Amino acid sequence: MSWQCDDSSILPPAPPVVVVKPTALLVARKDDHNPFFQLAATLNAWALLKHLQIDSTTTQLFVLDDGEPMPTDVLMQTLLAPRHPVTYGRDVVGQTIAFHQAVFLPFEFAGPLVEHLNDEQLCHDSRLVGDFRADVFRAFGLPLVPHSTTFNATAGDKRDCIITIVSRRDYGGRRIARMWLNEHEMVLKMQAKYPMCTVQSVDFATKTMAEQIQLVAASRVVVGMHGAGMANVMFASPNTFVVEIFPLSTFRYGYRNLCQYLGLEYVEFRDGADTPWPESHKFIPEADWFKTFDLIMNVVLNDNERVKYDARQHVQRKIHRQHILHMEFD
Repeated sequence: MSWQCDDSSILPPAPPVVVVKPTALLVARKDDHNPFFQLAATLNAWALLKHLQIDSTTTQLFVLDDGEPMPTDVLMQTLLAPRHPVTYGRDVVGQTIAFHQAVFLPFEFAGPLVEHLNDEQLCHDSRLVGDFRADVFRAFGLPLVPHSTTFNATAGDKRDCIITIVSRRDYGGRRIARMWLNEHEMVLKMQAKYPMCTVQSVDFATKTMAEQIQLVAASRVVVGMHGAGMANVMFASPNTFVVEIFPLSTFRYGYRNLCQYLGLEYVEFRDGADTPWPESHKFIPEADWFKTFDLIMNVVLNDNERVKYDARQHVQRKIHRQHILHMEFD
């Protein structure tokens, strides 16, 4: 048995229909606080809109989840739908919305950036990722200028030799794992040892998206514990060195892959002592750190060392290509 009331006088009025005329870009985030996965989602969406030949001046972004607004939302909006502000799910609860045209954007856990996170990535230079980075810089109106291969310590400006530490700190009531416990001490020692450069420690959680892009693009060396903030190496300028600090038992290679795709100089660092999982914070003795860091700075500051480094890299790339050929055709 069913019962239906047809007396419209006792029914609540129907909410008005909101008509959205721009092409609606519909996305739902799984991990709204993770910049790496949101960067992956943005690249996926950018590639899809390129394929569909949809003009970003005709679009509006709808983030239909219950997460928090994040700087990476600004990245997606600035790149893909700059004419309209982001509309969040909480803004349209209880409304009836009619889209003239809508595109469901791909999920963040699929696509080029989330391939080979846990194993060897055979691919190096990626035109897809490089074009994406270039479009991001154009959308934000920022220049993408390669660093010189070496920094002239006698005649150069300290602003051209910036060493940025991507700091991990608790924020907004969230407890953060994998922090560099003696980071402040080591920053002071790096600054004392390399006074010709500027050493800065940055918490990206306190910066706008545009500020994050500018900070990384200006950095000649980027250092950080393995974590979501390292996703910003996507915006590093050519000839940047990237040092990723890992807990001893953590093997996750999304940022290594980004560096391979963009031709950045990537260094994996595992020395030091770790606190127990799940915090996995790290204390790095001074001797252990400078054993690696001095080698990097020797290449950054000396032409002869850079020539030798590039020659070794060329040999490594030839070996890598042979490895790929053997895997493909043997």
